[in-house]
Amino acid sequence: MPRKISSQVARAESDQDVVDDLVWELKEPHDLGQPIILERHMEMADAVHVFVVWDRFADVPESQRASIIMDAYERASGKEFRDRITLATGVTVPEAADLELLPFEVELFPGRHRSADTDQVQRAMVAEGASLLRGEAHPELRFETLADAAAAVERLEESLAGSHWMVVQSVVNQGPSI
Repeated sequence: MPRKISSQVARAESDQDVVDDLVWELKEPHDLGQPIILERHMEMADAVHVFVVWDRFADVPESQRASIIMDAYERASGKEFRDRITLATGVTVPEAADLELLPFEVELFPGRHRSADTDQVQRAMVAEGASLLRGEAHPELRFETLADAAAAVERLEESLAGSHWMVVQSVVNQGPSI
């Protein structure tokens, strides 16, 4: 297997806004919307794996995303915590879905909504954290846990009277069975 080594290029000035916004989000997290920050604490190794799911990363080269996360954590939580991060991964919602980080998707139940128009549905889904990267006509609202997805369904049905929602779980393709 070939070994490929690359160097990180200097970060674009516009990426500093992403760092600043992530610092703010780390210090003052929101209950809904993006970014979704998943921290996995590895107690035995005193290490932390961080996944930041944020459509703002769509315009950031993959080679820059980890350094943005590391810089934001250092500013928000200090160098000591940042040094415990052994994996920092920044992805968009569609990328997180493809990686199965967010296996639960909330969708409008087909044909079971009365009063909510398409714009209302889209606005409500985006407020919950939906991505429009796969197309504005198909908001993608995903969650790490079934409990989080079910809570979103309750909020959506409350805010959009007469609408009905469902949770769909992505299943890993195990390949052909023998």
